[in-house]
Amino acid sequence: MVVPTSRVGVQNAQQERIMAVPKRKMSKSKSRSRKASAWRVGRTARSTCPNCGASKRPHRACGNCGWYAGRQAIEVD
Repeated sequence: MVVPTSRVGVQNAQQERIMAVPKRKMSKSKSRSRKASAWRVGRTARSTCPNCGASKRPHRACGNCGWYAGRQAIEVD
């Protein structure tokens, strides 16, 4: 900690400690909604099945034909 040697130094040291203070209390719903904005989930990635051309999630067996990694992975009715 720096010890000021003059009166001006004391005033500057006191001004440096002042922080921003909210004028009003923020309600629980307001603060929670502000924090919740970071929880949004983006759209899931999609790819096409090389066997039947249907839309599917990457690295998963196709729900339409059951094809995955160049072979029949699951049996689909």
